[in-house]
Amino acid sequence: MEVEKDIALTETQQKPGYKKTKLGWIPEEWQFVEFDKVAGKSAKKYDPASKESLPCVELEHIEQETGSINGYVNSVDQKSIKSRFFRGEVLFGKLRPYLRKYWIAEFDGVCSSEIWVLIPRKELMEGVFLHALIQQHRFIQAANVTSGSKMPRADWDFVSKFPILVPPLPEQRAIAAVLSTWDRA
Repeated sequence: MEVEKDIALTETQQKPGYKKTKLGWIPEEWQFVEFDKVAGKSAKKYDPASKESLPCVELEHIEQETGSINGYVNSVDQKSIKSRFFRGEVLFGKLRPYLRKYWIAEFDGVCSSEIWVLIPRKELMEGVFLHALIQQHRFIQAANVTSGSKMPRADWDFVSKFPILVPPLPEQRAIAAVLSTWDRA
């Protein structure tokens, strides 16, 4: 009964330090922003004709739902243009997004064009927090608003305008530290 009373209060009365939003009460310092305000999609490309040797991560190298990779190939052995990524950027498999393929880059390299390279906007988003954010069910649901039926791909125009809840940077760092500890355990 005590829990029901608390829920009724939070739905009707403002709690100090909180504000009411369309999704309920949130801390005053937190904000709703469109996804593209916290992360951009890299447009940097790599041409294998350049013969620059880099690790090349393909979709099959990103493990489903783990945030890990299980290998890579050499970029000079590739035939098509790839996307360029750098350490700390977040990769998200846009082809069949329901497979939940994501990874925070541990080294510089290139990847399939079926992978978004997401760059956190440093003034609003930590890379480790962005990595945690794209794993959330709500984000995966947004990414699953796709185009194509046999080979569904996440729609950047939709995802980029998707509203997300963003805590201040110090809280992001604290949350990311707890999540990293949890992942290591």
